[in-house]
Amino acid sequence: MAPVPALAQDRRKYFRAFPRFALTVKVRVQYSSGIEQVELTGTTVDIGLGGLGATLSQPLLSKERVWLQFIVPGSPTALRILSKLRHLDNGHYGFQFLNTTAEEREAIRSSCEKLPPT
Repeated sequence: MAPVPALAQDRRKYFRAFPRFALTVKVRVQYSSGIEQVELTGTTVDIGLGGLGATLSQPLLSKERVWLQFIVPGSPTALRILSKLRHLDNGHYGFQFLNTTAEEREAIRSSCEKLPPT
């Protein structure tokens, strides 16, 4: 079997639906385990209109839907967005936003304009 080219191995960096921007803020991850409500904390690494990357203080045991709560620069209040874990790579969690309001998208877009690209 032929080796996989480096570009294909790391295609998520090159074929994103939305560009990502560096953002380091606190994030809360909330979900139901079926028995109890679970809340984890962490730090964002990057953000885009379609999702964000983060590191968490403890392993995320749910691959189901989770609520992410975080503040973007310029927003007076925290955003709380239903999301799905899309990938886990060496402690880095990638979340896809599942439903964002027009106001949340605008807050993220406006914030991204001021952030450096990753």
